[in-house]
Amino acid sequence: AAYAHISNTENPHGVTKKQVGLEYVPNIGKATSDQAKAGTSDEAIMTPVRVKEAIAALAPQLKWTVIS
Repeated sequence: AAYAHISNTENPHGVTKKQVGLEYVPNIGKATSDQAKAGTSDEAIMTPVRVKEAIAALAPQLKWTVIS
């Protein structure tokens, strides 16, 4: 019985987003590689990998200069 309860991922206690301080966090998915490379969607979250892909696709000629 304990294992069945622990493995239940359907929110068996009915905990809400507000109860754990997440009421203002939007429930949106991660960006796909195509969305990152297009750079036109504001409906998905960018992971570090997707940011790297976006930079490579959208600014390949960019040259960085370190100013000290």
